[in-house]
Amino acid sequence: MTIRSMSLILMVALVFAAYGDDDSTPTTATTTAVTAMTVATTTAPTTTAAPATAPPTAATTTAAPITTAAAALPTTRLQAQILDGYKFGAEGGVAGDEDLPFVLGSITADVFSANGFYVIVYEGLDLEATGPLCPGNSIATASGFEFVSNSPTPGATCVGAPTVLDGIMVCSGLVSYMTPIPSDLAGSLFASVEIYTGTGTNLGASGGVEVAGDAPEIDLGLLDC
Repeated sequence: MTIRSMSLILMVALVFAAYGDDDSTPTTATTTAVTAMTVATTTAPTTTAAPATAPPTAATTTAAPITTAAAALPTTRLQAQILDGYKFGAEGGVAGDEDLPFVLGSITADVFSANGFYVIVYEGLDLEATGPLCPGNSIATASGFEFVSNSPTPGATCVGAPTVLDGIMVCSGLVSYMTPIPSDLAGSLFASVEIYTGTGTNLGASGGVEVAGDAPEIDLGLLDC
């Protein structure tokens, strides 16, 4: 029997008890109002919990490759270490570290070729530390020394040098020299770093390497910027 049916029966019984049969007068004026309470059984709606949200995953980024202003220079096995210090002009002799604005052996002349000529790259030469200089080059063949020349770095004059050319290139601190020596010429190639002091006695240091027209090619765009 449902709760609703029981409530209706209870209400009828109470009314009949209050009034009796048709000939009876209710003896009690008080009417007890009974309110049938129907207990509604309510099932709370089932709610489905929102699915757990995984914490946001950080976006995966790929670091951009690191690049430099200029590509790396090609390698060469033709290198001359600037080791031999000397004095020339009014006074000759040996020049040491105490006479020069750089340390002997700290500069290497790397030999390349471009446009049919030998190109010298002076690795380790820091013009900010040394000040203006006059790098020079020549080649010794069976005929003697040929293509002897010097070229001034910015601020230098090289007054007194036998042949002064405009061959120096400076790019991001790297000093190089486009020599007048044909790159197919074989012999002992000498690279030097000299200082024309204006006092009559000049200073320098040099080194040599054997070449036979086999210097690797280099892009001058790497040297002249």
